[in-house]
Parts: sequence; C-alpha cells; structure tokens
Amino acid sequence: MLTRRTLTAWLVTLLPTPALAGTDGSETIGESSPSESDGTRAPAAGTPRIDRRQPRIERLPTRGSDIETGAARIVIHAPLADVRRVLLRFRNYHKILPRLTQSRVVGGKKGTYTDVYMRAPIMHGVAHIWGVMRFSAPKRWAQRGETISVSYLDGNLDDFRGRWYMFPCGPKRTTLRIELFLDPSIPVPDRIVGKWLAWAAGRSVAAVRDIVECGSSSVAAAEHGAPTAQRAPSNPRAHSVEG
Repeated sequence: MLTRRTLTAWLVTLLPTPALAGTDGSETIGESSPSESDGTRAPAAGTPRIDRRQPRIERLPTRGSDIETGAARIVIHAPLADVRRVLLRFRNYHKILPRLTQSRVVGGKKGTYTDVYMRAPIMHGVAHIWGVMRFSAPKRWAQRGETISVSYLDGNLDDFRGRWYMFPCGPKRTTLRIELFLDPSIPVPDRIVGKWLAWAAGRSVAAVRDIVECGSSSVAAAEHGAPTAQRAPSNPRAHSVEG
C-alpha cells in the first residue's frame, strides 16, 4: 500500500538541493512574466555578474493552486531556429524532461497542435504516472520571440501545464525559459511538488542547451522495465482528436 509518508519520502529522494535564484497577451502559468529583454540587458554598475550559462531557477505562485510553478531560464549559444527544432522533436522529450522514460506522438493537427504520450516511473518503478499532453504549434511572442504551450488531455494526473519561451539575443544566442506545473493524483505535500518542479525546470533547460550545442543530453533516463502497480492503457488515444 502506498502511504503518504512513503510517497513523500520517495519524492524527497528525487530532489537534490537546487540553488534557487531568485510579452504579448499570452497567459503565463505562474504569476510572473518573462521579460522580452531576458538575457540581453547589461547589469547595473556594481551588480554581481550573473552566469547565464547556468539555469536560473524560480518557484512562482500558481493561480488557483497551492502548488508552486517551477520555472527556469538559460542562454543557449545557437539561433532560435536551432532551439525550436529541438523542442519540436517530441519523441526525444525523454532526453529533456527528467525521470521521463517514454515520449511518443499519438495524434495532432498539422500546424496547430501535437498530442504526445508521456510516462514516468515513481517509487523506483513500483508505479507510473502518465499523460497525453497537447503541444501547441510555436506562436509569436514579444515581437521577436516564440512560445509553445502544453496542456493536459488525459492520464492519471489531476493536472499538468507547461510553456516554453524562446527569445533571440542576436543572431547566434537564444534565451530559453520553461514554466512547469503538475498536480499529481497522489497525496504528496504541495511544497515537495513545487520544489521538484523547480529542479525539473532547471534540468530541462540545461538538457535543451546540451542537445543544441553538443548533440547529447545530460538528463539521465530513469530505469526501464520495473514492475508497475498501475498500468497505463495499452491505447492512450482512447479519446478523440481532431484532424
């Protein structure tokens, strides 16, 4: 039997201690909007210089939930088009999002959205969480930037939301930001979920940087083949999709 204490202890083991640092009309998940000048504005005199090559991690209040939204941003030495190309390779998201072991396209409508099935183990593989997420096509944001939103369609979570932001810092640099929100269907303290989301956001932007610049990801996949206490459906497309 999975108890609250057991689940809390499992989530704590997932969490290294993260270093927390701390538009157009599109809505953000957390109650903070990324600036158009993210990564481009020179610091004021006397301000300590920030290493933008490392993820800057935040935990933001979430509208309608006590769980905080995890957010992170990083500067990538590559054009925005190269970053976008990696973010649209949905079959490779297990190389971007930590703990994810499966990511595959299960539907969509060309030029509008893509539906992606994702699955990750919990309790060292004793159970799994899974969901079908809808990724929007890239949309213009902040004049020169782009954004990709993620919404939850189906699965064994209570909710999941995400958003990528890309903004060019000249022809060969891009600021990348992610916002992540997850409400699990298991009884885990809100503060633990928020802390994990902030850590996962930092790992995700760093993984995209590594893939774009070096061709490989620093995110290690979780173990495969562990027994499952709750099986995902064999056909995750049990609901209808347009197109």
